[in-house]
Amino acid sequence: MTQGLGSGWAGLVDEFKRELRLLDPPGELLSTEIDAVGLLRFRVRLDPPARAHGKVLVRAYEARAAQLCEECGGAGRVRSGLIITVLCDDCVAGSHNG
Repeated sequence: MTQGLGSGWAGLVDEFKRELRLLDPPGELLSTEIDAVGLLRFRVRLDPPARAHGKVLVRAYEARAAQLCEECGGAGRVRSGLIITVLCDDCVAGSHNG
């Protein structure tokens, strides 16, 4: 489910799963993926009564991911290049050991 995601996003994905279970116990995180421009996206299945709130939750976590370094979990920002990444200054400079 989180294959290919940077380790810095792992805690965010775990937190999302916990909130999703609270919002919609039968709801399910189907997958996490990097979209065509390099940003984290959540695919979920929600019961109809929870869909409106679930969409808000998904969008909030996707917005948080765009500000969280995908490598270390620190404060990051969207960086453009050959692909879009979300990294902190230290990870861009290569000064983190992972």
